[in-house]
Amino acid sequence: MHTATDCTPALLQDTASTPSRRAEAAPSRSLPSPEASLSTMWELRSVTFTRAVFAEFLATLIFIFFGLGSALPWPTSPPNVLQISLAFGLAIATLVQAVGHVSGAHINPAVTVACLVGSQVSFLRAIFYVVAQVLGAVTGAALLHQITPPHVRGSLAVNRVHNDTTTGQAVTMELFLTFQLVLCIFASTDDRRNDNVGSPALSIGFSVALGHLLGIYYTGCSMNPARSFGPAVIVGDFDSHWVSKTPVSSQGEVSFVLRGKPGTRWPVCLAAQSAAPQPSGPGPKGSFMRIPSSLSAIRMNSPPRWVLLLSGLACISATAFTCKCTAGKVCLPPFGEAHV
Repeated sequence: MHTATDCTPALLQDTASTPSRRAEAAPSRSLPSPEASLSTMWELRSVTFTRAVFAEFLATLIFIFFGLGSALPWPTSPPNVLQISLAFGLAIATLVQAVGHVSGAHINPAVTVACLVGSQVSFLRAIFYVVAQVLGAVTGAALLHQITPPHVRGSLAVNRVHNDTTTGQAVTMELFLTFQLVLCIFASTDDRRNDNVGSPALSIGFSVALGHLLGIYYTGCSMNPARSFGPAVIVGDFDSHWVSKTPVSSQGEVSFVLRGKPGTRWPVCLAAQSAAPQPSGPGPKGSFMRIPSSLSAIRMNSPPRWVLLLSGLACISATAFTCKCTAGKVCLPPFGEAHV
């Protein structure tokens, strides 16, 4: 595998030999690479890129439709925590297995941001993915709203802070819930693992179900800004929507912890990075396609570690400041069957 570290020793050795070589090498590092610009345009025009973006839209639509549908308060059969947790978890596991080879099956802006911070997807692809996920969530919530009787719709399972939970406590809970999900995704799809990891789709589904088993009592369990944004747009309830957005930027630290040496790439994030994908060689279950070696050194070099560390510290400071400013504040009515 071609990584950014493969060429670093040779470059240092070559430029350090003579002053003239250092002078010749310095301008080349400061100039933007024309090849990188061409690759960005090539990616945007490719059919594979369009398919990947549409796959994210469709997968998020289906996820929101089935997930929120399981939480609707039917009079004859009110939902329970186990039912909702299994519905969200099984929906994610099914969709990861179905579209993982097309787009990587992020289905979550938090996952896309983590891959972007870890240099696993290009900035262009991340922007299109997030837009597709948000539009898919709104569309799925709108479809569910239209086909559900008015007396059952309720708040359409909008995420809210429940059981006298303060805003700071809700943010902290969402931070941990989203962190364990992104951690599971990166760890279960690491192609450097030699052990039998089983099915990444199943483990990711279990991670989502696990988060709901606990998080429903606090915030209704978001772990996904698109999941919170979709129903909030349809019913016009944004009172606690910001709680689900706060932990998103911190998830990039997972890639900093797990990605290993600079240039390491993760199959779940790179399934559709190339417009001309090539099948990967023998590897663990769940391995997806790799980008061609000709593009490996373009856009995929990891950012400096100090950038990742500073971003993590900024996220932690923002969360601590939020908790301090909202300490003791009781948010919204207690948890009820209609709001999960």
